[in-house]
Amino acid sequence: MPGGGDPTKTTAKYIYVYRNPKDAAVSMYYHAKTLHSQEFAWDLFFEMYCMQGKVPYAHVVDHVVEWWKHKDSPNIHIECYENMKRNPHTAVSRVATFLGYDLSDDVIKNIV
Repeated sequence: MPGGGDPTKTTAKYIYVYRNPKDAAVSMYYHAKTLHSQEFAWDLFFEMYCMQGKVPYAHVVDHVVEWWKHKDSPNIHIECYENMKRNPHTAVSRVATFLGYDLSDDVIKNIV
């Protein structure tokens, strides 16, 4: 959540994009292996990441839950990264609508 307090109490608009926690964990695993230039077992990483929260950004689920509580707020738009990748046309259309733009299909296709 933004440091300034409750995002629903402002006129600012927020676009929150989250990843599937499973995909986020796998991505972080490969990132950590590359960053630290060492091999370590998935089981160990999973235990540290998901069960103990000892890996940076391990509390991704908590972060998503905090934003999800506000999913019906008029100034907050939430998108799933994997859905955006799967159907970018729909994602662009939804974001544009949220921001108050009425884009034609041709414009959306050019953006995608």
